[in-house]
Amino acid sequence: LILALVTIIGIAAIGTSTSERRTATNFMLYERVFYTAEAGLAHVKEAFKNTLRTPAYISVMALTGKPDWTFALHGATNTTYGGGVTWIADQPIDGNAYTITVWDNDDGDGDPAHDADGLIFIRSDATGPQNSSCSIETLVTATATSDPIHGYNAQEGGGSGKNFTSNDAGAIHFGAPGFGLRSLHVGG
Repeated sequence: LILALVTIIGIAAIGTSTSERRTATNFMLYERVFYTAEAGLAHVKEAFKNTLRTPAYISVMALTGKPDWTFALHGATNTTYGGGVTWIADQPIDGNAYTITVWDNDDGDGDPAHDADGLIFIRSDATGPQNSSCSIETLVTATATSDPIHGYNAQEGGGSGKNFTSNDAGAIHFGAPGFGLRSLHVGG
């Protein structure tokens, strides 16, 4: 009788342990794809900052008080996620991947490939092992400052050592509609 009771308790403990391990694994997978999605947003924001920092775009922002995101919307067919432009597709990062889609908010001009109000949507979709996924969508604008893009910035400054000088990243290569293949070096 005691042996049967110990066996039942042991089986229950194994079941609980297995369940807790699966829960922890799921949490870890989600956390990793969440950070992958954030990395995708940081990647595209940096690429856009480089374009917005050119004299032509700085003068547009200085004169109108808002950015012209038309360069990012080339090929857009609608003012929805489905009609947006894929800027980065399946960029691998540490066993996960992210895809960046950009589209114009419904700014009333009737042209999804032209920005009229200085606002665009950016969405980062990240995928990982065991069908883990995370999406982050944000509406952004820009100003003629040293840090021009404003919007989602949850982990900004979260490099190695929690500073802005990460040394744990390398070059990222990406293509964009109308821009060809570009390289972006992230980190020190």
